[in-house]
Amino acid sequence: MAEDIFTIKPSGGDYSSMSSFEADRQGDLSVRNIQVAEFYTFAGGLNDNNAFVGWSNPDATHYVALRAADGEQHDGTRSTGFYFNRGAASNYTIRPVVGCSWMRVEGLAQIGAGLFANVNGATNLTANRLAVFDCIGSALLVPVQQNTLIVNSSGAGHLLATAGSLTHCQVHDCAGRGFILAHASASATNCISTGNVDADYDIQGGATLSYSISEDASAVGTGCLASRAVKQAADLPLAAGNYVIFQSTTLGAENLELVDDAENDALDAGTSTAVTEDILANARDGSTPDIGPWEITAAEEGVPSSPRFLSNLGTLINR
Repeated sequence: MAEDIFTIKPSGGDYSSMSSFEADRQGDLSVRNIQVAEFYTFAGGLNDNNAFVGWSNPDATHYVALRAADGEQHDGTRSTGFYFNRGAASNYTIRPVVGCSWMRVEGLAQIGAGLFANVNGATNLTANRLAVFDCIGSALLVPVQQNTLIVNSSGAGHLLATAGSLTHCQVHDCAGRGFILAHASASATNCISTGNVDADYDIQGGATLSYSISEDASAVGTGCLASRAVKQAADLPLAAGNYVIFQSTTLGAENLELVDDAENDALDAGTSTAVTEDILANARDGSTPDIGPWEITAAEEGVPSSPRFLSNLGTLINR
Protein backbone atom coordinates (compact mmCIF):
# COMPACT_ATOMS: atom_id res chain seq x y z
CA MET A 1 0.00 0.00 0.00
CA ALA A 2 1.40 3.35 -1.04
CA GLU A 3 2.24 5.93 1.61
CA ASP A 4 2.60 9.69 1.70
CA ILE A 5 5.21 10.30 4.41
CA PHE A 6 5.56 13.62 6.24
CA THR A 7 8.28 14.32 8.79
CA ILE A 8 7.65 15.90 12.20
CA LYS A 9 10.90 17.55 13.36
CA PRO A 10 11.95 20.42 15.64
CA SER A 11 13.28 22.12 12.50
CA GLY A 12 13.75 21.26 8.85
CA GLY A 13 10.82 18.83 8.64
CA ASP A 14 7.54 18.98 6.79
CA TYR A 15 5.85 19.97 10.04
CA SER A 16 6.99 20.88 13.54
CA SER A 17 4.02 19.35 15.37
CA MET A 18 1.44 16.61 15.09
CA SER A 19 -1.38 19.15 15.24
CA SER A 20 -0.03 21.10 12.25
CA PHE A 21 0.25 17.86 10.25
CA GLU A 22 -3.33 16.95 11.11
CA ALA A 23 -4.75 20.39 10.31
CA ASP A 24 -3.02 20.54 6.92
CA ARG A 25 -3.56 16.96 5.72
CA GLN A 26 -7.12 16.21 6.88
CA GLY A 27 -9.59 15.31 4.15
CA ASP A 28 -11.11 12.41 2.22
CA LEU A 29 -8.87 9.40 2.83
CA SER A 30 -10.47 7.28 0.10
CA VAL A 31 -8.72 9.31 -2.61
CA ARG A 32 -5.33 9.41 -0.87
CA ASN A 33 -2.48 7.11 -0.07
CA ILE A 34 -1.92 6.20 3.58
CA GLN A 35 -1.14 9.46 5.38
CA VAL A 36 1.98 8.92 7.52
CA ALA A 37 3.50 11.25 10.11
CA GLU A 38 7.05 10.21 11.04
CA PHE A 39 8.37 11.65 14.29
CA TYR A 40 11.94 12.64 15.06
CA THR A 41 13.46 13.34 18.47
CA PHE A 42 12.65 16.62 20.21
CA ALA A 43 14.93 17.73 23.05
CA GLY A 44 12.83 17.41 26.19
CA GLY A 45 9.97 15.83 24.26
CA LEU A 46 7.12 17.31 22.22
CA ASN A 47 4.19 18.86 24.10
CA ASP A 48 1.34 18.43 21.63
CA ASN A 49 -2.12 16.86 21.42
CA ASN A 50 -4.86 16.58 18.86
CA ALA A 51 -8.36 15.35 18.11
CA PHE A 52 -8.18 13.98 14.58
CA VAL A 53 -11.19 15.68 12.97
CA GLY A 54 -11.92 16.61 9.39
CA TRP A 55 -11.07 13.18 7.97
CA SER A 56 -13.52 10.92 6.12
CA ASN A 57 -13.91 7.55 4.39
CA PRO A 58 -11.10 5.61 6.08
CA ASP A 59 -10.67 1.89 5.55
CA ALA A 60 -8.03 -0.84 5.79
CA THR A 61 -6.00 0.62 2.92
CA HIS A 62 -6.74 4.33 3.45
CA TYR A 63 -5.89 5.55 6.93
CA VAL A 64 -3.64 7.70 9.11
CA ALA A 65 -0.41 6.29 10.55
CA LEU A 66 1.71 7.91 13.26
CA ARG A 67 5.12 6.36 13.87
CA ALA A 68 8.62 7.00 15.07
CA ALA A 69 11.07 7.38 12.19
CA ASP A 70 13.78 4.75 11.72
CA GLY A 71 16.33 5.09 14.49
CA GLU A 72 14.10 7.50 16.45
CA GLN A 73 12.05 5.04 18.52
CA HIS A 74 12.33 4.85 22.31
CA ASP A 75 14.24 1.91 23.84
CA GLY A 76 11.55 1.09 26.40
CA THR A 77 12.88 3.51 29.02
CA ARG A 78 12.02 7.11 29.85
CA SER A 79 13.08 10.07 27.70
CA THR A 80 14.66 8.07 24.89
CA GLY A 81 14.10 8.60 21.17
CA PHE A 82 10.97 10.49 20.21
CA TYR A 83 8.43 11.02 22.98
CA PHE A 84 5.58 13.33 23.89
CA ASN A 85 6.05 15.23 27.14
CA ARG A 86 2.59 16.16 28.45
CA GLY A 87 3.29 16.79 32.13
CA ALA A 88 0.09 16.97 34.18
CA ALA A 89 -2.25 17.36 31.19
CA SER A 90 -5.47 15.37 31.59
CA ASN A 91 -6.55 14.90 27.95
CA TYR A 92 -5.29 12.17 25.63
CA THR A 93 -2.59 13.12 23.15
CA ILE A 94 -4.05 11.26 20.15
CA ARG A 95 -7.86 11.34 19.94
CA PRO A 96 -9.24 10.13 16.59
CA VAL A 97 -12.93 10.69 15.82
CA VAL A 98 -15.18 8.40 13.78
CA GLY A 99 -14.08 9.98 10.48
CA CYS A 100 -10.55 8.84 11.28
CA SER A 101 -11.54 5.45 12.64
CA TRP A 102 -8.70 3.55 10.98
CA MET A 103 -5.40 4.55 12.59
CA ARG A 104 -2.07 2.86 13.26
CA VAL A 105 0.30 4.24 15.93
CA GLU A 106 3.75 2.65 16.24
CA GLY A 107 6.95 3.24 18.18
CA LEU A 108 5.86 6.37 20.07
CA ALA A 109 6.38 7.11 23.76
CA GLN A 110 5.02 9.58 26.25
CA ILE A 111 5.58 11.01 29.73
CA GLY A 112 2.44 12.26 31.49
CA ALA A 113 -1.25 12.27 30.43
CA GLY A 114 -2.76 9.47 28.33
CA LEU A 115 -1.37 8.70 24.90
CA PHE A 116 -3.93 7.14 22.54
CA ALA A 117 -7.66 6.56 22.99
CA ASN A 118 -10.90 5.93 21.13
CA VAL A 119 -12.73 8.40 23.41
CA ASN A 120 -14.56 9.87 20.40
CA GLY A 121 -16.06 6.59 19.16
CA ALA A 122 -13.40 5.69 16.60
CA THR A 123 -12.76 2.00 15.94
CA ASN A 124 -10.12 -0.06 14.10
CA LEU A 125 -7.31 1.55 16.07
CA THR A 126 -4.04 -0.36 16.49
CA ALA A 127 -1.17 0.45 18.84
CA ASN A 128 2.22 -1.25 18.54
CA ARG A 129 5.49 -0.70 20.43
CA LEU A 130 4.18 2.21 22.55
CA ALA A 131 5.59 3.16 25.96
CA VAL A 132 3.78 5.44 28.43
CA PHE A 133 5.22 6.68 31.74
CA ASP A 134 3.56 8.62 34.59
CA CYS A 135 0.22 8.87 32.85
CA ILE A 136 -2.87 10.52 34.29
CA GLY A 137 -5.65 7.92 34.42
CA SER A 138 -5.55 5.06 31.92
CA ALA A 139 -2.74 5.37 29.39
CA LEU A 140 -4.23 3.61 26.36
CA LEU A 141 -7.85 2.98 25.38
CA VAL A 142 -7.35 1.19 22.08
CA PRO A 143 -8.97 -2.12 21.01
CA VAL A 144 -5.90 -3.73 19.44
CA GLN A 145 -2.53 -3.41 21.17
CA GLN A 146 0.77 -5.19 20.68
CA ASN A 147 4.00 -4.73 22.64
CA THR A 148 2.70 -1.78 24.66
CA LEU A 149 4.23 -0.75 27.98
CA ILE A 150 2.56 1.29 30.74
CA VAL A 151 4.57 2.34 33.80
CA ASN A 152 3.45 4.31 36.88
CA SER A 153 -0.10 5.22 35.89
CA SER A 154 -2.26 7.19 38.31
CA GLY A 155 -5.19 4.90 37.43
CA ALA A 156 -5.66 1.57 35.73
CA GLY A 157 -3.19 0.45 33.10
CA HIS A 158 -5.18 -1.20 30.30
CA LEU A 159 -8.96 -0.88 30.13
CA LEU A 160 -10.60 -2.91 27.37
CA ALA A 161 -14.39 -2.65 27.50
CA THR A 162 -14.99 -3.50 23.82
CA ALA A 163 -14.02 -6.38 21.57
CA GLY A 164 -10.25 -6.38 21.13
CA SER A 165 -6.94 -7.99 21.94
CA LEU A 166 -3.89 -7.14 24.02
CA THR A 167 -0.85 -9.17 23.00
CA HIS A 168 2.62 -9.01 24.61
CA CYS A 169 1.57 -5.97 26.66
CA GLN A 170 2.84 -4.96 30.11
CA VAL A 171 1.74 -2.84 33.05
CA HIS A 172 3.92 -2.04 36.05
CA ASP A 173 3.40 0.10 39.15
CA CYS A 174 -0.08 1.50 38.52
CA ALA A 175 -2.23 3.09 41.21
CA GLY A 176 -5.27 1.04 40.18
CA ARG A 177 -5.74 -2.31 38.47
CA GLY A 178 -3.22 -3.40 35.88
CA PHE A 179 -5.51 -4.86 33.21
CA ILE A 180 -9.30 -4.55 33.12
CA LEU A 181 -10.96 -6.72 30.47
CA ALA A 182 -14.74 -6.23 30.48
CA HIS A 183 -16.14 -7.63 27.24
CA ALA A 184 -16.88 -11.18 26.11
CA SER A 185 -14.70 -10.67 23.01
CA ALA A 186 -11.77 -9.06 24.84
CA SER A 187 -8.57 -11.03 25.35
CA ALA A 188 -5.06 -10.64 26.72
CA THR A 189 -2.28 -13.03 25.73
CA ASN A 190 1.41 -13.15 26.65
CA CYS A 191 1.08 -10.17 29.00
CA ILE A 192 2.77 -9.13 32.27
CA SER A 193 1.19 -7.19 35.13
CA THR A 194 3.15 -6.40 38.31
CA GLY A 195 3.58 -3.86 41.09
CA ASN A 196 0.04 -2.48 40.96
CA VAL A 197 -1.93 -1.17 43.95
CA ASP A 198 -5.03 -3.18 43.02
CA ALA A 199 -5.41 -6.49 41.18
CA ASP A 200 -2.94 -7.14 38.39
CA TYR A 201 -5.80 -8.50 36.25
CA ASP A 202 -9.55 -7.95 36.51
CA ILE A 203 -11.22 -10.26 33.98
CA GLN A 204 -14.96 -9.68 33.59
CA GLY A 205 -17.90 -10.56 31.37
CA GLY A 206 -16.44 -13.63 29.68
CA ALA A 207 -13.15 -11.99 28.64
CA THR A 208 -10.15 -14.34 28.40
CA LEU A 209 -6.62 -14.26 29.77
CA SER A 210 -3.93 -16.70 28.66
CA TYR A 211 -0.16 -17.21 28.93
CA SER A 212 0.22 -14.17 31.16
CA ILE A 213 2.08 -13.38 34.38
CA SER A 214 0.98 -11.64 37.57
CA GLU A 215 2.71 -10.77 40.80
CA ASP A 216 -0.51 -11.46 42.69
CA ALA A 217 -2.83 -14.45 42.25
CA SER A 218 -5.03 -12.89 39.54
CA ALA A 219 -3.42 -14.39 36.40
CA VAL A 220 -5.87 -17.24 35.85
CA GLY A 221 -6.27 -18.96 32.50
CA THR A 222 -4.57 -21.30 30.07
CA GLY A 223 -0.80 -21.09 30.41
CA CYS A 224 -0.92 -18.33 33.04
CA LEU A 225 1.72 -17.96 35.76
CA ALA A 226 0.45 -16.27 38.93
CA SER A 227 2.20 -15.22 42.14
CA ARG A 228 5.59 -14.53 40.55
CA ALA A 229 7.94 -12.52 42.76
CA VAL A 230 9.34 -9.45 41.00
CA LYS A 231 13.13 -9.25 40.95
CA GLN A 232 15.72 -7.19 39.11
CA ALA A 233 19.20 -7.83 37.76
CA ALA A 234 20.81 -6.53 40.96
CA ASP A 235 19.13 -9.37 42.89
CA LEU A 236 20.99 -12.13 41.02
CA PRO A 237 21.86 -14.85 41.70
CA LEU A 238 18.55 -16.19 43.00
CA ALA A 239 17.66 -19.42 44.72
CA ALA A 240 15.22 -21.63 42.80
CA GLY A 241 11.72 -20.17 42.94
CA ASN A 242 8.92 -18.47 41.01
CA TYR A 243 10.13 -15.16 39.60
CA VAL A 244 9.80 -12.62 36.84
CA ILE A 245 13.09 -10.75 36.52
CA PHE A 246 13.58 -7.31 34.95
CA GLN A 247 16.68 -5.20 34.41
CA SER A 248 15.53 -2.51 36.88
CA THR A 249 12.33 -1.69 38.77
CA THR A 250 13.72 1.47 40.40
CA LEU A 251 11.04 4.18 40.28
CA GLY A 252 12.01 6.82 37.74
CA ALA A 253 14.71 4.63 36.23
CA GLU A 254 12.67 1.58 35.24
CA ASN A 255 14.03 -0.78 32.61
CA LEU A 256 11.54 -3.62 32.31
CA GLU A 257 13.43 -5.59 29.70
CA LEU A 258 13.59 -9.21 30.77
CA VAL A 259 16.82 -10.53 32.28
CA ASP A 260 18.20 -13.64 30.61
CA ASP A 261 18.36 -15.94 33.63
CA ALA A 262 17.27 -19.54 34.13
CA GLU A 263 15.00 -18.47 37.03
CA ASN A 264 13.06 -15.97 34.91
CA ASP A 265 9.68 -17.59 34.35
CA ALA A 266 8.73 -15.19 31.55
CA LEU A 267 11.31 -16.67 29.17
CA ASP A 268 10.00 -19.04 26.51
CA ALA A 269 6.68 -19.26 28.39
CA GLY A 270 4.37 -17.60 25.86
CA THR A 271 2.27 -19.00 23.07
CA SER A 272 2.59 -18.39 19.34
CA THR A 273 0.53 -15.45 18.01
CA ALA A 274 0.45 -13.29 14.90
CA VAL A 275 2.82 -10.82 16.60
CA THR A 276 6.24 -11.46 15.06
CA GLU A 277 8.29 -8.64 16.61
CA ASP A 278 8.90 -7.22 20.08
CA ILE A 279 8.78 -3.69 21.47
CA LEU A 280 12.14 -2.89 19.83
CA ALA A 281 11.08 -4.46 16.51
CA ASN A 282 13.32 -7.48 17.10
CA ALA A 283 12.04 -10.81 15.76
CA ARG A 284 10.14 -13.06 18.16
CA ASP A 285 10.50 -16.79 18.64
CA GLY A 286 7.69 -18.16 16.49
CA SER A 287 6.77 -21.10 18.71
CA THR A 288 7.58 -20.25 22.34
CA PRO A 289 8.03 -16.48 22.62
CA ASP A 290 8.90 -14.74 25.86
CA ILE A 291 5.97 -13.27 27.78
CA GLY A 292 5.74 -9.47 27.76
CA PRO A 293 6.91 -6.79 25.29
CA TRP A 294 10.55 -7.90 25.13
CA GLU A 295 12.01 -10.96 23.43
CA ILE A 296 15.43 -12.22 24.43
CA THR A 297 16.91 -13.02 21.04
CA ALA A 298 18.50 -16.31 20.05
CA ALA A 299 21.84 -14.52 19.74
CA GLU A 300 21.60 -13.37 23.36
CA GLU A 301 20.64 -16.85 24.51
CA GLY A 302 23.58 -18.43 22.78
CA VAL A 303 26.47 -16.32 24.04
CA PRO A 304 28.69 -17.88 26.71
CA SER A 305 28.03 -15.01 29.17
CA SER A 306 24.29 -15.63 29.11
CA PRO A 307 23.01 -17.13 32.38
CA ARG A 308 20.37 -19.07 30.48
CA PHE A 309 23.03 -20.45 28.15
CA LEU A 310 25.13 -21.56 31.12
CA SER A 311 22.11 -23.12 32.81
CA ASN A 312 21.19 -25.03 29.66
CA LEU A 313 24.80 -26.12 29.24
CA GLY A 314 24.85 -27.42 32.83
CA THR A 315 21.69 -29.38 32.18
CA LEU A 316 23.26 -31.04 29.18
CA ILE A 317 26.47 -31.85 31.04
CA ASN A 318 24.54 -33.48 33.89
CA ARG A 319 22.51 -35.75 31.63
